[in-house]
Amino acid sequence: MDETGAAAANRQKELDFRSPPATQDTGQAAPATGWRQFAALTPHNPQNLPRIVVVIDDVGPNLAQAREAMALPPAVTLAILPYADYAAELAREARIKGHEILVHLPMQPANDADPGPQAMLADLPEAEFNRRLEWNLAQIADYVGVNNHMGSQLTQDPVAMQRVLGVLKERDLIFLDSRTIATTIAADLSRAMQLPTLERDVFIDNELVPDKIRLQLQRAEEIARTRGSAILIGHPHKETLDVLR
Repeated sequence: MDETGAAAANRQKELDFRSPPATQDTGQAAPATGWRQFAALTPHNPQNLPRIVVVIDDVGPNLAQAREAMALPPAVTLAILPYADYAAELAREARIKGHEILVHLPMQPANDADPGPQAMLADLPEAEFNRRLEWNLAQIADYVGVNNHMGSQLTQDPVAMQRVLGVLKERDLIFLDSRTIATTIAADLSRAMQLPTLERDVFIDNELVPDKIRLQLQRAEEIARTRGSAILIGHPHKETLDVLR
């Protein structure tokens, strides 16, 4: 269902990464905190033209692919896997190049796929769950928020997601629901907990065929024209990066 009225306005507000407002007392910009410290300034858009946000997931394990992703324009957001050997170095390099960074948090899938080490699993004891969450969030710095790597099982689990989102809220971080399953409750729960919340609209490279990727880009453009904005997620595959250049 297309968003209209208040829902569309809220969506645009969540995407509006501008400098913090001036304080009433001084007229100066308030000190940036939380995700705002590391958010890129949104280009001035007085005509409210449709906006597409591009996120590249799975950055890190393959260094060559990661550096190819960092060669994309700075407006592209990079979601870095915290368990990658050079995650911290890649995050620093990406920030220097002007990219916003997300922690690509490994979460339990609904199938037998391996989400990677230190993944968030619903049946972990609470202490171990919390330790893994802290570990993942500590591997890189200067990020604006978190999105889920896999997670088709965990993002349906309200208890587990409350634990994750509670920590993100304490740190004033954004949550981007990658929507790896249609029945995710993560974004709705995040909004209910009053986090800055975003949702993926289009995966552009489920099929690694350039013409198919272009078709998904066109779909994202159509969504942006209808709703005012669209969030697309791709991966650092050669075919994807070649189309995005």
